[in-house]
Amino acid sequence: MRLVTPAVCLGLALFLAVVALPLNKTLVWQAGEIIPSLGPQLWPEPWRSVGKVIASDPGIRATTLAFHSLADKPTEPFDADAYRKVDPANGLYDYLALHPLLQAAAPDNERLRGQIANLADSKPARLYLTRRFQIVENLFVQADSPRRIAARNGWLLPHYLPSLANIHEAYQPILRDWAGAMLAYGRSLRQAGELDAAYQAHAAVIRLLTELADESPAPNTMLLASEMLARAWLELDLDVKARVGQNPESAAIEQQAARLADLRPRWHRVADAGLNLLPFTAMACHVPLARSEHQRAMAAVTSALLALVAWAMLLVLACFSLVAMAFRAHVVDVSFHWRRPRSSRWLALLLVVGPCLLLMLLPHVADLDYTWLFSKPSLWPAAALPLLIPVLVALALRLCTETSDKRLNLALWRTIPVLILLAVSPVFGAVLSLTSHGPGVPPAVAAVRWAGTALALACILVLLAWCGSAVFRAFEGAFSLAAWSRSAFRVTAASFLVVTVLAVGALWLNRQADKRYEQAFVRAAADPVADCLGADWFDRTFGESRRLLRSTEAQGP
Repeated sequence: MRLVTPAVCLGLALFLAVVALPLNKTLVWQAGEIIPSLGPQLWPEPWRSVGKVIASDPGIRATTLAFHSLADKPTEPFDADAYRKVDPANGLYDYLALHPLLQAAAPDNERLRGQIANLADSKPARLYLTRRFQIVENLFVQADSPRRIAARNGWLLPHYLPSLANIHEAYQPILRDWAGAMLAYGRSLRQAGELDAAYQAHAAVIRLLTELADESPAPNTMLLASEMLARAWLELDLDVKARVGQNPESAAIEQQAARLADLRPRWHRVADAGLNLLPFTAMACHVPLARSEHQRAMAAVTSALLALVAWAMLLVLACFSLVAMAFRAHVVDVSFHWRRPRSSRWLALLLVVGPCLLLMLLPHVADLDYTWLFSKPSLWPAAALPLLIPVLVALALRLCTETSDKRLNLALWRTIPVLILLAVSPVFGAVLSLTSHGPGVPPAVAAVRWAGTALALACILVLLAWCGSAVFRAFEGAFSLAAWSRSAFRVTAASFLVVTVLAVGALWLNRQADKRYEQAFVRAAADPVADCLGADWFDRTFGESRRLLRSTEAQGP
C-alpha cells in the first residue's frame, strides 16, 4: 500500500482542524458556564460596577433598608416618610408602616383602621427585583459578556454580593408575617361586626401581593403571593357574604382561590424536573429555563464532545503509526493490499466511522436528562469511546487488509467473537440497567451509563487479549509492529479525515444551537415564571384577582 494518499488525508484533516479552531471557542465558553464560582474571577470589573450601581439606586436602597429595619425592630414605629422622600413613587412603605401596629399585642384599632382605609389610594407597590436583574444584565452586556452569562448573573446576585442583594432573604418573611397578620386582623374585625373594615383589610392584602407579583415576577414572589392570596380571597368572600347576605362572585372566588393554591404544586412539578447546566443556575434559580432549547443545546454539546474525543484518539493512533513505521527490525519487504479492492477500503472506513457517527447522533434521538448524565458516575462509561476507537481500527485491519507474508495474517473467524462481544455488551448493559439503576436516576441515563460501562469493559478485554497475542506472536516472528503500522496508518488517516469533517460539522451545529438557546435563555431569565407556566400565567391568576376585586368593591365598603 502506498502511503501518499493517507498522508494527504492526514494533512488535509489537520488543515481543516486549524481552520475550524474558532468553532472551539463556543465549546470552551460552554464549559466555563457550568462553573458559576468563576464568575467574579472571569468578570471582576462588571461585578464591581454592579455593586456601585445597585448601592446608588434610590429605590433599591430604600426598599432594602425598609425591610431590614422591620426585620431588626419589628415592633418599633416605622418611619415611612423617610423612605418616601427617597422613593416617592413607591406605595410599598404605606403597607409596611402597618407591620409594627399589627405586631403589637394591643393594636391601636382606630389608627390601624384609618391607615388600612387609606391604602386604597396608595401608589403601586414596588420591590425592584426586576430592576436589579436588569442592572446586572446591562452592565455585563456593556462589558462584552455573553448575553446568557449576563442574564444568568442576575439570578446569582444574592450569592456574589450578599451585602447589597440580601433583600431576597429579607422581604419574604416580612411580607409573609404582614399578610398573615392582616388576614388575622381582618378576621377579628369581621367577628366583631366591623364588616367594612374587615373587607378593607383583606382587599389590601390582595392589592399589595398582586402588585408585587406584577412588578417583580420572580418565582419566590409569585409563590408567596399565590399562597397568601388564596387565603385572602376566601376571607374576603366571607366578608361580602356577612355584609350583604350573598356574593354573586362566590363561585368565581372559590375557583380563583383553588387556582392560586394549585400554583405552588404546579410550579414545583416544573421546577423539580431538572435544572440548567448551560449556564449552571441551580443555586440561584431552581428551575430549568428555556427547557426545550436547553435540551437541544446540551445534545449539541455532547455530540461535539464525542466528535472531538474520536478525533483526538484517531490523531493519536495516526501519530503512533507514523512513529512505529520507523522501526523496521523485522519484516521490511512485506506488501499490504485490500482483501477486496473495490469494497474493503470503504468497509474499513465504515467500521471505524460508523459507530462514532451513531454515538454522535445518540444525544439527538434519546431523551436524556443531562443533569444526571453530566455527573461523576458517568465518568467511567465516558471511557467507552476512547477505548472503542483502537478496537475498531484493529477490527478494520483484520477484516479488510492482508499481507504478502501469510504468517502475519490472522484468520477472519477470530474476529467473530469480538464483533459479537462489541454488539452484545452495550445491549446487555442497557437491559441490566432496568433492574440495577440507583434511586431517582432517569431510566435513559441509567441505560447509557450501564451500556457505556459494559462497552468499556468489553473493549478493555479485547485490547488486553490482542496485545497479549501480539507479544507472543512477535517472539515467533509472526507479528511486526512496523508492518502493522503501515497498514494501520492508511485506515486511520482516512478515518481521521472523515471524523474531522464530522467534528467540524458538530462544532458548527453546536454554535448554531448555542445561539438559539442563548436568545431563549435571555427571554426566560427575564420572566422565568412565564417560561415555565405559560405566558398567560399572570392573567389566569393575579390578573383575575384584580378583576374580581373590582367586581366585589361595589358590594364592599
